[in-house]
Amino acid sequence: MYMNIAICDDDLLYMNQVKEMIEKWGKEHHEDVSIYLFNHGDALINSYQKSHIEVILLDIMMPGIDGYEVCQQIRYQYQCPIIFISALSEEDNQLQAYQLGGDDYITKPFLPSILY
Repeated sequence: MYMNIAICDDDLLYMNQVKEMIEKWGKEHHEDVSIYLFNHGDALINSYQKSHIEVILLDIMMPGIDGYEVCQQIRYQYQCPIIFISALSEEDNQLQAYQLGGDDYITKPFLPSILY
């Protein structure tokens, strides 16, 4: 199986850690993954279609448009899974993410097994 995954977060160190987790999982399970990193929502929205992204890992708090707006814009046209990964752990934040079309919500920090 081959999968294209987008990680959208303004924290480059964090994105690289998650990328390493996913690549390790892919090797252990003999899965081919391509991971695209985006440090702001506009970049993800502009690249979404041409990158053939199948899963999005999305932060909420980013400069420019936030993750909620990114989710709304992606959901307007596409139906790939969107997993919010955020330091915001309040119930209201989680509910808003689900109401806007998010498929799951993981709070930072998290164990790799939660993502798999």
